[in-house]
Amino acid sequence: MRKVVLLLLGLFLLFLGAYSLPQECIPYSTRHTARLGPFEASARTREKISVPSPIGWGLVIVGAGLVLVGAYKKGK
Repeated sequence: MRKVVLLLLGLFLLFLGAYSLPQECIPYSTRHTARLGPFEASARTREKISVPSPIGWGLVIVGAGLVLVGAYKKGK
C-alpha cells in the first residue's frame, strides 16, 4: 500500500513541478454564484498561484525521488 501511495504522490509532485516551470505559476479558476429570487448569476474568475522556478525544480526532484523510491521499495 505504501508503495502505491509513494508512486502516486511522486507522480503528482512531478507533474505539478513540470507544469509550473514554463509559466512560473499554477492557474486555477473559481466560480461565484449569486441568487436573487428566481434569478441566478454566476461569474468565473481566473487566478494563479505564483511558483518561483527553484520551487518548481524542487517539486520535480522530490517527485522523481518518490517515484524511484516507490518503484524500488520491497514488499507490497
